[in-house]
Amino acid sequence: MSIFENTVMIKKRPSYGQLFAQYLLIALTILSALGTILFSPLGLFVPTVLFAVFAYFMHGSCDMEYEYTYIEGELDIDKIKAKRKRKKVAKIDLDELILIAPQGSGELNQYRGNSDVKKLKAVSGRPDAKIYDVVYRDNNTIHIISFEPDEKMIDTLHKRYMRKVIL
Repeated sequence: MSIFENTVMIKKRPSYGQLFAQYLLIALTILSALGTILFSPLGLFVPTVLFAVFAYFMHGSCDMEYEYTYIEGELDIDKIKAKRKRKKVAKIDLDELILIAPQGSGELNQYRGNSDVKKLKAVSGRPDAKIYDVVYRDNNTIHIISFEPDEKMIDTLHKRYMRKVIL
């Protein structure tokens, strides 16, 4: 019987600056489209298309989720933009796992100042979130990924990798 655990972490609401920029781009797109129709069909067409493209990409960057999936010895971390585009952030073979510990714990001190360590964040950004760091080796490079698993996932990982998962 295989063990499966899945967690979806929704990133916090976009900041007021991101919302302002998104609404400003939408307003500029509409005004530019009206200007194209009323005044100059060729002169404002290119800015209209550019504003529309920027507004589309700005919307996608504001709506972000992270999905953490543990399946029998493998931890997958995916980023989902705007609920329609999925990108694999990491696929961690837990045989190469060095440590999973709460962010800020003393066990992580030896990896903090090291410039050779590759760091990545896959977190919601909420201030009350319980963030863990996964330290693992991949192709002779040490990686640290910050993520927010739920209690059930941490318990499952702790049962399987008791010496490597710090609660």
